[in-house]
Amino acid sequence: MKSVCLVCALLAATSMLAAGQPGPSPIVDTTSGRVVGLFTKQAQVFRSIPYARPPVGAMRWKDPLPPFPVPGILQATEDPPGCPQTLPCVLPLPQFLCPKKVSEDCLFLNIFTPLTATPTSKLPVMVFLHGGNFLRGYSGGGLYDGQYIANTTSTIVVTVNYRLGAIGFLAFGEGDNAPKGNYGIKDQRLALEFVRDNVVNFGGNPEEVTLWGQSAGAVSVVLHMASLRSAGLFNKAIIESDPFSITLKDLNKAKKLGEDFVKAIGCKDIECLYAKSIEDIAEAQFAVLSKIVDLRHVLEIFLQWTPIVDGVDVLEQPIDVFTQGKITPMPAIIGTTSEETVFFIYEGFPKPLSAAELDLLELGIFGTHYPAVHNIYSPTKNQDNRPIAAVMGTEYTFSCSTREAIWGLTNLTQSSKARNPLWVYAFNHSMSFDWGKGFEFCNGHACHGVELPFVFHTANLGGLNYTADELVLTNTMVDYWTNFAHTGNPNGYINRAEKRPSKLLEWPQYRVDPSTGTKASNCLRFKAPNSEVIQDYMGDTCRFWDSIGYNV
Repeated sequence: MKSVCLVCALLAATSMLAAGQPGPSPIVDTTSGRVVGLFTKQAQVFRSIPYARPPVGAMRWKDPLPPFPVPGILQATEDPPGCPQTLPCVLPLPQFLCPKKVSEDCLFLNIFTPLTATPTSKLPVMVFLHGGNFLRGYSGGGLYDGQYIANTTSTIVVTVNYRLGAIGFLAFGEGDNAPKGNYGIKDQRLALEFVRDNVVNFGGNPEEVTLWGQSAGAVSVVLHMASLRSAGLFNKAIIESDPFSITLKDLNKAKKLGEDFVKAIGCKDIECLYAKSIEDIAEAQFAVLSKIVDLRHVLEIFLQWTPIVDGVDVLEQPIDVFTQGKITPMPAIIGTTSEETVFFIYEGFPKPLSAAELDLLELGIFGTHYPAVHNIYSPTKNQDNRPIAAVMGTEYTFSCSTREAIWGLTNLTQSSKARNPLWVYAFNHSMSFDWGKGFEFCNGHACHGVELPFVFHTANLGGLNYTADELVLTNTMVDYWTNFAHTGNPNGYINRAEKRPSKLLEWPQYRVDPSTGTKASNCLRFKAPNSEVIQDYMGDTCRFWDSIGYNV
């Protein structure tokens, strides 16, 4: 009798959800089965919805498959585990970013919807892909919580786990059972297919999907923009901090790394690999992080486990698909922070960098271009040269290579320009709160990832507080990002659930100077207390790097 009453209660809750009335718990039918989430004060929240079969055992290095429907009711109320990654988790703001547990059974997504969303709402959807060098990170935790966005902007937010490191990107051996890489990208695509097939039941519009990513997630967005296999799964893109000048490995180089990995893990054949634990895999992938498989592309070491240019799922380098216009035309927001590589330089070089060491770094990366680079970024004797390395790295790896990618796309035919409207930003604010133990070097700097607590408006979930000026900045960014999701243009004003005045500065669309054809362009610089529109962002600096090229 108790089970019958439970079924009655669940059916009643479903009816209340369909009527837009909060019941005991929101319940939605999906291709994974019937899922029950939570009503919070802000949103309907569904966590850990499986979008693929568990990639375990014989499925470890296999393409993801749609899940078998779960019988009964799936409790979608707890954060998902992180996909296997290096542990212990060493990341800034660990209360935001570190998974409480990891598991190979990790292909889950989270969905945040407004309290009043029903299957007839047809709200725009934002699908977020997290960063972490394709080696760490996950979709749970406080930083990527979508409740505020859902509640205040009538937008549905989806965050996605995908396979990382060697489990996500190992290529080794031959034959049907051999790891071929790019599983993380295929996971993301299957998650987008799940959104297409199911988001209407959560109140979303599958024809208005913005794919949004930061760092490794931004690289992923660009690859999906260039993939015919992903075409039609989203129609807008937000690209935060794509290191365009770091080339991805081709299949041959990926297999060289795979051979080093297999040696490090103590295997000689594929069957041995499948028998190894996730702890064994984590240790071996860490052991080969410093391996350089191609001395002509030293920067690849900063993205060791990445998507592979295999001619099937990834056809070209990210910068090339932009400069050659080989993407599905769509509106896009794209930008960087002003001090991206402070994070990577100080994490990679925990001790001061001598003049001789910076010299070797410049020579190793830039080769025949070393004299020109050395002339401008000259090491200083008897001082720590990490600040010089961080400036050089930010300009070359992020800011100027992004500018080159945008220029290439915008400098195509007029018809292509019309189909690829772009809005470009630079985030230039150092947040008032502390980055956490071990990452003090980012305090006072606009490091890689600094914009994330502002675009998600989630500082409070990590026990942090915005200043009054930062509160304006975060609300401004949420408005721009979600205006874009609603209309394909960050400007304007959406009828939001939270009634606050709209004081958005007009963000001009990126345009090439029609009189000269130069790269002078519009860019919105985000900072507190007041953001500003600037022209020819980093123009002289980037013209130098343009002369070097972004394929060293």
